Amino acid sequence: MMKWMINRFLPGAGFALALFLGMQLVSTSWQGEVFFYPAGSERDPAAFAKAVDFSSLKGVNPKRFTSELLIKEARLVQKEGLVGVSFGQYFTKGDGGLWTSVCDVYDRVSIQIHALGIAESGQVPYASIEADCRSSEVDGLLQPVWIPLEAIYKSRKSNPEFDIGNDDSKVSVQVGFMTYDRPEQWELVGVRLFNSEDPSISEVVEQATIQKLHGSQFTFMDLNP
Repeated sequence: MMKWMINRFLPGAGFALALFLGMQLVSTSWQGEVFFYPAGSERDPAAFAKAVDFSSLKGVNPKRFTSELLIKEARLVQKEGLVGVSFGQYFTKGDGGLWTSVCDVYDRVSIQIHALGIAESGQVPYASIEADCRSSEVDGLLQPVWIPLEAIYKSRKSNPEFDIGNDDSKVSVQVGFMTYDRPEQWELVGVRLFNSEDPSISEVVEQATIQKLHGSQFTFMDLNP
């Protein structure tokens, strides 16, 4: 299911050595999770916290009806030494043409990350992480997709494909071209939302679009290098 990510996004060695754009970040916290925002755009998640109810869309900002929000409002999240990405939530048309939360149409989300500044024999380390798509109590954001960097690094040779969690919250991981030198920085290069019962129902955001909507490369550091 995740082969599309490998074939579509696997870059050459030159890309891994490319200069990456810096990004000033400010942070705030909510229920133990730390959210990072581009400088000048900080907002307090606690101010928006509420139960998400999609039974009625009256009064919803029309700007929320666009998949661009998936990346434009995406935030890095830290909790207990883990790094995650919380994507922007938007509305889309579901069964019968009715507007609904994106996670009601696409129940799974798959992301592709590539290491920066490191390669082996011309191959750049990568990982694909697939998790449930779930709404969040933080208004405008989906629940984070947590990136298990420790497990990714430990399994780099012996077990390049593995699952974490149970059937109710299973996270599937696939890694490739991992080196013995642990990457310190990663870039988000691909996102795919899809329906697990019919994978042809999907929405894909590629690297160039991520950089355009985010305003720069979407990078993050390994908290435990």
